[in-house]
Amino acid sequence: MLTKAAPYYIPPPLTEQVFYNCGSLTGLSFAADSELETIGTQAFMNTDINSLVFPARLKTIGSDAFSGSCASLAEVTFEVLLALPVDGGHSY
Repeated sequence: MLTKAAPYYIPPPLTEQVFYNCGSLTGLSFAADSELETIGTQAFMNTDINSLVFPARLKTIGSDAFSGSCASLAEVTFEVLLALPVDGGHSY
């Protein structure tokens, strides 16, 4: 369990439901040189996340990645502006 706001190393990819039901997760950012390319299906479902910073290498966001109780998600930042294919047609 993540208990403090210190930097943590989370190896890519963010697999399916990796933070599912993690109500204490409120923000997440990745280093600009992160190798993260994929965010899995329902990866952030039912979290209280309010901000995300994605690295430049991100290519795919799985379906329902932010669905459920992600109503507090207010800010999403991409290191590079690009068109991302969305698995299943939606990520919310």
